[in-house]
Amino acid sequence: MDHALSLWPSPSTDGILNLAFAGLAEESSNLTIELFDAMGRTAYSKSLFVTEGNWTGSLVLPADLPSGIYTVRAHDGRTQWTGRWALQR
Repeated sequence: MDHALSLWPSPSTDGILNLAFAGLAEESSNLTIELFDAMGRTAYSKSLFVTEGNWTGSLVLPADLPSGIYTVRAHDGRTQWTGRWALQR
């Protein structure tokens, strides 16, 4: 099974992060998405309940999340995905 993560737009100017996952567990599972700042601190975290092997969605991030380059990490208890994403306010 292909395990892939797509993040867009990068940079984002409106604080919306679009994500697409491939390779999620076929059964229902919790998907945790975390953003880490350049210092490795957790800047945002959200858990979602997903019921498919692939998932596409958007996160509206807090207005006080500062501009910067973020590491996006997601995991469903079985697989972990990592990507980089930029926010430019």
